[in-house]
Amino acid sequence: MLQCTAVAVIPPTHAVVGDPPKPSYVACVLAENHGEMHASFLEAIDGSAVWFVWCGLRGRFLLMPWCEAPAENGDACTFHRDHPAGHSWEVTDPTIDALCAELARRHPHLYPDRESNED
Repeated sequence: MLQCTAVAVIPPTHAVVGDPPKPSYVACVLAENHGEMHASFLEAIDGSAVWFVWCGLRGRFLLMPWCEAPAENGDACTFHRDHPAGHSWEVTDPTIDALCAELARRHPHLYPDRESNED
């Protein structure tokens, strides 16, 4: 399943302090078609994680525990507990896939295991 493409702006008053403070942008990491509430991981803290969650133009920071579902290879899900849709190992980032495909096309010697499609 593909990753959601929703993005949000974290207002300067909530972003990392700078001179002057600047807004930050976050992207939803959950699988597409997961519902109205989007989520972006920000930082791990003592066995949990700080997430920015939003719906429409309203968002907030939440400290949520990690999902405890293990993948068949032993990796853990990198989403928060009780997340909707698929686990992190089931979600594919379309942007990263597109970048890898373009790099493989331009530099096939760097990607011997990937078929490249010449235009």
